[in-house]
Amino acid sequence: WSSEIDSYFNFSPVTVDNQVLSTTGFSVTLGGPRLSKIRWIYAGSQLLVGMEGSLWMISSSEGVYTAFTAHPRKQSEIGSIIPPVQIGVILLLVHASGRQIHQVKYQDQSKSYDIDDGSVIPNHLFNQIGQEITDIVIQNAPNPIIWVTRADGLLCSLIPSWSSRATVYGLSKHAIGSGVASVTDTLVDELAGDVVDELANIISADGFISSVTEG
Repeated sequence: WSSEIDSYFNFSPVTVDNQVLSTTGFSVTLGGPRLSKIRWIYAGSQLLVGMEGSLWMISSSEGVYTAFTAHPRKQSEIGSIIPPVQIGVILLLVHASGRQIHQVKYQDQSKSYDIDDGSVIPNHLFNQIGQEITDIVIQNAPNPIIWVTRADGLLCSLIPSWSSRATVYGLSKHAIGSGVASVTDTLVDELAGDVVDELANIISADGFISSVTEG
């Protein structure tokens, strides 16, 4: 659903005199043979909608979303629960199972998103029952690191290495106390004149917040 312009709580698709305008509210139906819950919406090159069983893109033929220009199109049968995170021009999408991370990239030529099969990013640390990914965030500075937490509380990191041919990821695990319940978004901090991202972790056992920064 989208509300009327300048009237955020008015979702009526018509005006008081029963007209449909480019400024009135509208809704988009995501249909198909399989129905699942919508879990998140991501604003990127186009609007992405993540469902438990599929990934959709809502594009606009004129750059502005209205009842006349919004067009939904399924991109993949790969579903997800956790919103994606962006690193460079690539989105990292955790599979609904929590056991794979897919690379998603928008292609200007086809005007759609390409999604890999999940084999590029190593998953040997979270491909078993009880090890599923529950959170993911990006620490951009001073160097990019992808942090994920597992269902058992273990904190894992993926460090990307770029080349002209492909991106390679190094995966490692970090035992902190009795386990990390979740990772929050990164916070920008200034240390010794440098801007770094500080990662906050909520530790499950004692209920206090610990911070982890790259040394």
